[in-house]
Amino acid sequence: RTAVRCARRCPPPEARSLAMARPPPPRAASGAPTRPATVLGTMEMGRRMDAPASAAAVRAFLERGHSELDTAFMYSDGQSESILGGLGLGLGGGDCRVKIATKANPWDGKSLKPDSLRSQLETSLKRLQCPRVDLFYLHAPDHGTPVEETLRACHQLHQEDKFVELGLSNYAAWEVAEICTLCKSNGWILPTVYQGMYNATTRQVETELFPCLRHFGLRFYAYNPLAGGLLTGKYKYEDKDRQQPVGRFFGNSWAETYRSRVPTGTQSSWACPAWSSWSRTWQRLRKGPWGQLSWTPLTKPGTWLPTSVPITSA
Repeated sequence: RTAVRCARRCPPPEARSLAMARPPPPRAASGAPTRPATVLGTMEMGRRMDAPASAAAVRAFLERGHSELDTAFMYSDGQSESILGGLGLGLGGGDCRVKIATKANPWDGKSLKPDSLRSQLETSLKRLQCPRVDLFYLHAPDHGTPVEETLRACHQLHQEDKFVELGLSNYAAWEVAEICTLCKSNGWILPTVYQGMYNATTRQVETELFPCLRHFGLRFYAYNPLAGGLLTGKYKYEDKDRQQPVGRFFGNSWAETYRSRVPTGTQSSWACPAWSSWSRTWQRLRKGPWGQLSWTPLTKPGTWLPTSVPITSA
């Protein structure tokens, strides 16, 4: 998956609708509008992508001027990190232009307790063959561990120079506010990045999370910007009764999680996005009386994209 990194600037308080006036897009010191950075997500490396295919993808990504890679302790049972570590990029070194991010999680018998947190990060460093990572995420909340314990352990690991920046992923806005407040009051390292799902069909983060991140000064990295492939136009409503394709939404242990994250026609009803009312409406539009349309939500000029909202690269 490709994650698009951006920090959302929200409307002023008097603006009660996204349709109302927004602040102008942020600009660099030169005065030119800034553009979002692109981060290569490596979740499929070691699963649907073998080592040679993974190496080719990273090489193509870097040749196009990008420089940030994203992985996690859990991706492909650790193979994603091991593949990246074997590419000879010198990750974590002072002269390495490639930035690497990884994550610790509370699933499958693990937790965000100090011992498990340290074990996961140190294992990741060994797999990645690097002394430190540029960005270390808490992959999701661990409601069985007091958050103070986790944050204190993160601060200790940062003091030991095992990571540069702290990030959060999949936390609620109120949890982000609590974490930032605790870190500030205790003098612990503050999170500076939040990674969450954001695309044209999944926009719940706009309501509370974006204002929260703006208030506390966190950058936002959007994952699933193409809704797991939905916005490419490759899914069709009529395929719902045919063989289910292996990929993001079918044929793996996390498929149900992804299916439940993308809304259908209303925020309160949920279904697989490939067969949702949104998809069905789109298919009807493409086959209207004006004939078959050649564009998709991804390619049609003027349709919603992550870059159509005010963003800034960090």
